Amino acid sequence: MAQMKIAIVGAGSIGIGWSVLFACARHHVSIYDPESAQLESAKNRIGERLTLLKLHGLLDEDVAHVLDRITVFDNLASAVSGATLIQECGPERVEIKREIFREIESSADVDAVIASSSSAIKPSEFTNEMKHPERALVIHPGNPPYLILVGEIVPTSRTSDAVIARVREILESSGMSAVLVRNEPQGFVFNRLQGAILREAYRVLRAEGRLVVAGLNPWSLWGLREMALGSWFGNRLPPECHMIALGRLRDWMVLLEFEMDRGRFGCYRPMCDSDMWLKRWAWAEAAGDRWWPICGASYLIGAVKRSKSMRWVGLVPGERRAMFGRPQAAR
Repeated sequence: MAQMKIAIVGAGSIGIGWSVLFACARHHVSIYDPESAQLESAKNRIGERLTLLKLHGLLDEDVAHVLDRITVFDNLASAVSGATLIQECGPERVEIKREIFREIESSADVDAVIASSSSAIKPSEFTNEMKHPERALVIHPGNPPYLILVGEIVPTSRTSDAVIARVREILESSGMSAVLVRNEPQGFVFNRLQGAILREAYRVLRAEGRLVVAGLNPWSLWGLREMALGSWFGNRLPPECHMIALGRLRDWMVLLEFEMDRGRFGCYRPMCDSDMWLKRWAWAEAAGDRWWPICGASYLIGAVKRSKSMRWVGLVPGERRAMFGRPQAAR
């Protein structure tokens, strides 16, 4: 698709995410926000995200080149002038969005598409006073848009088919999967599905009083391989290595008023007879399962809801403050 100008109205987290997505797709991006602090920090925040993408091999050009396609404006009219798509990213309040859309429409080109990033408000609720509502709709992104590459296109009954097709083309040319959601369902699709899953999880916990948690730490396997090859990043674990050990998970279950009635932990061991490895694993196992994230592989636990609520246990001489009695010593 030909390079175009896309205007982002609102430099919060979603507006910054849209800016990264469209700039990486080689479009020109203009950003406007009424808050000067947000506007002044916008390119720095975009640069930070681009740097992370570059670091992880998700950006195929220099960060500076992408930033050159982004321009910050201190007035709305200049930001939206000449834009093919104007993406509003303001507060999630109907009256504010209605006013923003009114201002955008008065300054935008006659053929510009005006979209909102609203995550739940029906577009007909804030586009009903527009002179040309046929060019308005919602594009609800995942967060952040440049990593969760799917967008919900939510038109009103008055949005034209040509505008819907144009928005789909823009999103797909920018690397996103476009999902058309008709009839403006409350909460759209993302939120409805997520809400249904959470509701069922809560019902299961309330009705059955049981909880099953499984965890996997593939980074530990990768880290051990890197250690064996001698490229251990300065003998440090990569920052993604955040699996909670079985013992620490047990502590969290107690905080949530669950008691673990069964638990299994799979500890990865390299297939070698090296004295160095034997010493490392002897130390790791002696340190106890609270330290096993540095060498662990997986765990599976079952827990049951306690019938009695927790109680506060005060200071005991010679011991640390504990909420649940005497702390267990490391095995």
